[in-house]
Amino acid sequence: MKKLVLAILLFCCVFHSNAKLKVAGIFGDNVVIQQEIAAPVWGRTREGETVRVQIAGYEVKTIADKNGAWMVRLIQMKADGKQYELVVSSGNEKIIWKNIEIGEVWFASGK
Repeated sequence: MKKLVLAILLFCCVFHSNAKLKVAGIFGDNVVIQQEIAAPVWGRTREGETVRVQIAGYEVKTIADKNGAWMVRLIQMKADGKQYELVVSSGNEKIIWKNIEIGEVWFASGK
């Protein structure tokens, strides 16, 4: 019986440690977030975990769904030439990106 309990605890610890906080790959240091829209930030973590996203002194939060997926929308901000940190946290995990600016995001293609 003790071995079974130990095996279950070990399995839970391994599973729990694999469910780390992740954010969509388009976010990172030195990015521009589109101004004047409620820009989405999304990713994955453990089911039911509270996720907090902070920028420019504001915080939005949500709870991960049954699949661990989550998404928040940032407050609408105007371009101001300042650089911010974007902080995403869940439980005891934290991801910090630096040199985030608010402004116009343009996509172009061609030859």
